[in-house]
Amino acid sequence: MDVLVTANQSPGRYYLAAQEFSSEDIDFTNFVHEVATAIIQYKGNFSLTSPPSYPNDTLPLYHDYSAAASFKQQLRSLASEEHPVDVPGNVTTRMFITVSANHVACPDDSCYLGDYKVAEALNNISWEDPSVDVLQAYCRFISLSLLI
Repeated sequence: MDVLVTANQSPGRYYLAAQEFSSEDIDFTNFVHEVATAIIQYKGNFSLTSPPSYPNDTLPLYHDYSAAASFKQQLRSLASEEHPVDVPGNVTTRMFITVSANHVACPDDSCYLGDYKVAEALNNISWEDPSVDVLQAYCRFISLSLLI
């Protein structure tokens, strides 16, 4: 999912939080449900006396269909007749962010939900593009650790 963030708040630090939506079918939800978070920090002269407020009381449950449907209905693409929305047309800063969710085999009996655990990652090198994109590196068997 691509996200356009409008930086229109008072200078400070703010949490960005996300979690998956899953059905209540045990075959698809039998894993630990984690929340991915990041802190967006404005540049400028402001006090860093306390961390931002964590949004733990505002996130819906992972199987809250109404919340997922409401969120999906608010998604918009770049301005079109079907999805009119005022978005910047001239993007001057580009970010490269990768998100991954995988099954990782457990080496012992530490996985209480089966033989695999879910491993999720979000890179934190948001302002540096690697010299080769992820798909190209995958197809050419290039280690991404060599590119970053």
